[in-house]
Amino acid sequence: MKKLTFYILLALIGWNTAALAQNVNGKITDPEGKALPGASVLLMSLPDSILTKFAIADGKGQFVLKGAKAGKYLLQVSFTGFKPLNKPLTLEKGKELSLGDVKLEEDKKMLKEIVVKEDRVPIVIKKDTIEYNSKAFRTKPNANVEKLLKQLPGVEVDKDGKVKAQGKEVKKVLVDGKEFFGKDPKIATKNLPADAIDKVQVFDDKSEMSKFTGVDDGDREKTINLVLKKNRKGGFFGNVSAGYGTDDRYNGKFNFNRFDSKTQISLLGGANNINEQPFSFVDYVGFVGGFQNISQGAISNIRSGGTSGLSALLRLNSSQALASTQVLGVNFNRDISKKTRLHANYFYNFIGNDINQVTDRETFVDSSTFFTNTTRDQTLRNWNHRANMRLDHNFGKKTRLRFYVDLLYNEGNNDEANITDNRLNDASVSQANSNTQANSQELGVNTRLLFRKRFGKRGRTLVFQGQVGTQNLESVDRLNNEQSAGILLPSLVTNQRQPLNNRQLNYDVQLSFIEPLGRGRFVEVKYQRNNFNNNSFKDFFNAGVTPETFIDSLSNRYTNDFTFDRGIVNFLYNKNNLNLTIGASAQYSTLNGVITTSETRIDRVFMNVLPSVRLRWRMAGSKGLNINYSTNINAPSMDQLRPVVDNSNPTNIFQGNPELDAEFVHRVNLNYYSFDQFSFTSIFGGFTGSYTQNKITNKVINDRLLNQFSQPVNVHFDANINGYLSYSTPLRWMAAKIRVNGNASLGQGIVFVNSVENTINRRTNSIRFTLENFRKKKMDIKAGATFSQNFTAYSDANDLDRTFMQEDYFVEGDLDLGKTWELGVNFTQSVFTGEAFTGGAQIVPLLRASLAKSFIQNRLQLKLIAFDILDRNQGITRNSSLNFVQEQRVQTIGRYFMVSLAYSFKALGKKGK
Repeated sequence: MKKLTFYILLALIGWNTAALAQNVNGKITDPEGKALPGASVLLMSLPDSILTKFAIADGKGQFVLKGAKAGKYLLQVSFTGFKPLNKPLTLEKGKELSLGDVKLEEDKKMLKEIVVKEDRVPIVIKKDTIEYNSKAFRTKPNANVEKLLKQLPGVEVDKDGKVKAQGKEVKKVLVDGKEFFGKDPKIATKNLPADAIDKVQVFDDKSEMSKFTGVDDGDREKTINLVLKKNRKGGFFGNVSAGYGTDDRYNGKFNFNRFDSKTQISLLGGANNINEQPFSFVDYVGFVGGFQNISQGAISNIRSGGTSGLSALLRLNSSQALASTQVLGVNFNRDISKKTRLHANYFYNFIGNDINQVTDRETFVDSSTFFTNTTRDQTLRNWNHRANMRLDHNFGKKTRLRFYVDLLYNEGNNDEANITDNRLNDASVSQANSNTQANSQELGVNTRLLFRKRFGKRGRTLVFQGQVGTQNLESVDRLNNEQSAGILLPSLVTNQRQPLNNRQLNYDVQLSFIEPLGRGRFVEVKYQRNNFNNNSFKDFFNAGVTPETFIDSLSNRYTNDFTFDRGIVNFLYNKNNLNLTIGASAQYSTLNGVITTSETRIDRVFMNVLPSVRLRWRMAGSKGLNINYSTNINAPSMDQLRPVVDNSNPTNIFQGNPELDAEFVHRVNLNYYSFDQFSFTSIFGGFTGSYTQNKITNKVINDRLLNQFSQPVNVHFDANINGYLSYSTPLRWMAAKIRVNGNASLGQGIVFVNSVENTINRRTNSIRFTLENFRKKKMDIKAGATFSQNFTAYSDANDLDRTFMQEDYFVEGDLDLGKTWELGVNFTQSVFTGEAFTGGAQIVPLLRASLAKSFIQNRLQLKLIAFDILDRNQGITRNSSLNFVQEQRVQTIGRYFMVSLAYSFKALGKKGK
């Protein structure tokens, strides 16, 4: 059946291959006959001027347009510095047309008898920028930018909305060269309408430092710039949609945009209960990361001490629960003057999750295993506000100032009930019934100042950067836990109130100077001082008595201050397309902590030399090689150091270890990329590896009731290596393109199974195939499969080795039924197998479909949506870690039907047409 389905898909994707037998070839030259490599060649059907085929002339100026239907066409050829050439063609069935030399002349007159509706040159290559003309790529009514990007050769968008261009992930999306809602590219691609875009520019953006100093450090960030149509500047545009369905399902959203040459204003909003998250947590994670891991010398693994707050929500895949969302965002850009620019945005985000989850875990102890079944019923609510402001001012061509302010307020509620059953040799050993209620509030402010001064000599630069931030987290957890072990032993009841107050303050100061040495050589001298101060108060009260009593043995209050001073020297070589940086830093770190509840001091000193090497080689023809080697230390946190028992979870008790040493981490990264702009074939591959000395891991001991006691300890090493490869190329013989992604990782480390040291080997492999049609005039269809394997082996307990697999298949397609009707179908099936799980294979099919009708010149769309038609949707996750494997099954959104209405509006500016 699977093979039959696959062959049917191949037939659908290449359904018109047999009819597309006519080819057109030729050579593009200047008037003297010199080849013009990189010229754009397109074939447009007449009389509607719709793009049918296109190609880019190769290094010899030659091109081939394959598989066009018989009929009348207009051939359009363009090249920078030459006027476009328009030539009418008639293709006869079964015959190839050879045009020979096609000469472009500056004074060539356009053919008057041919009417071209719009300028549809699809692709223009300008040095390092590939520019796509949106008019040449068809999108459906009310489509967003993401739909447009999917049509562009060399650009890929996955099911989660992640964009890749020329094989590399797009990290930044600009609108008319300006930031749009911070660092999350999806906000622009999922919310801006496709019909507002004139050009899509794809390029490797240099770092801010490189652009200012003129010294190319080799850092590149794949960037997309969306150039708006002229008639969308000076007026306003946007869209609004609303839908309602069975089981009270709803989905509504809107966006409003007003752009001109100096000001950009955008307003976005929405609400739904169908597990859609319009915005991501990119900016929030970046904000919090500024406190918890400011640099490679800062403290890592800070424990929040509670179960409330956004941290619990971030661990959850909202697509695998019952989620409702409310969002509101405002983005503002203003060129105050020629020297001053302001960028600001604000987000409000509410997420509510109702989680019904069952977890089956197999835990390895000594030479045997025990099984744990946990049923969780949880209600999570989170309200998040975030505001960012950036002010840029140029005092002149050689002096620039940038000032940042980030604000965060977060409030969360968590109501959770768990029922746990531990079984050994098919007999129940212990049961636990716990209820947790938690509330939290979090407030954070972060400011940063960046000053850059360029001197007369090229490359001579002084840079100062300062950052100050503060964050305050307050929470109260109420825990009621009852654990029993049969009728012969009394039940253990825990009834506690656990208030937490965690205050953090940090600053970071950096001063660097770059001096040119001649012949593309530079030296950078840098000093950095970083301080992280944390005051934490977590008290435990026995809430089972009246009045409550303070539990001194569990309560802990501490203050810690982590500071490092770092001196850095880097030697840079920058010539042509080669960038090499060799450097080293000497870091002196101190950790001073006081556990006030026991008057215990923890003082540690770390002294390290941290070498680094970075190579960037940008080869001809959009190829490149990057090699990085870096080192850093991870100092143990106060939570890991303080010898205080934490029984926030009575079945998983934690105690710190004051004898911990810092981790020393070596990392190496190598990647190669190649993109052929003539054939649109891309290759991206490489590997990353890490080796950690004095790795901090948890030593786990299980008691007779199978409760877990863990304490961090240092082990000799931990090593990981990950290899990846991505290949994409057109299959012109079937008017399709194929993409293959492979990933393999190996890891080795040391774990403790009931105090017995074991060397653990971890291996994961995955491969993904995707096939989609190339010509999307009437139909857009994509099919593929992913196969992944996870393997874990133990040195001294081979009978505990485990393997499990997952297969994912998908088919998705859109079909135009006339000019105003559109049919969409999406089918996925996940298959979970493997000896690691006794429950056998799990199969989850998911079928979705939609039917849409457009009105009022495609500005209004009525859509019928059917989700989970088979009513088989279920969230399943399998993973392995340390000494266990587990499967989690989450109740998620089931079958529903919805009717929605979407309207696109615009009011053009004075120059709009």
